[in-house]
Amino acid sequence: MGITGSCSVCDYSPVAFDARTCPDCGARDPTPGTATGTTGSCSVCTYKPVAFDARVCPNCGASNPNPGMGTRYAGRGMLLGLLGGALVGAVLGWDSGLPGMMFGGALLGAIPGLFVGLFLALSMAVMSRLSGNR
Repeated sequence: MGITGSCSVCDYSPVAFDARTCPDCGARDPTPGTATGTTGSCSVCTYKPVAFDARVCPNCGASNPNPGMGTRYAGRGMLLGLLGGALVGAVLGWDSGLPGMMFGGALLGAIPGLFVGLFLALSMAVMSRLSGNR
């Protein structure tokens, strides 16, 4: 039977999380969500329940309707890290005094900046999750 919960319609318990119908009231999908029962709503049409990190909304078909913390922070962190690394590399390349080193420094600084941004963003996502946010 696996992990169990209660029916979202009649509160009958135990109902397996992968059950198609409630054994008491016959409701379809009696325990919506993931195995922990945590869901959210679609950011486009506000349909509930939508699992975290779902690929599409079951109601409107929107892509990535309820992103998780890692998804929310990783993209922005990588972009900011890329831009910050390129800026630092360009400044250091300009300071060297050789022609073309500003461009080369920007390229060389962008890659480590990308990884630093990803690391910091995922660290922020973990800290946010530990503080209770979804």
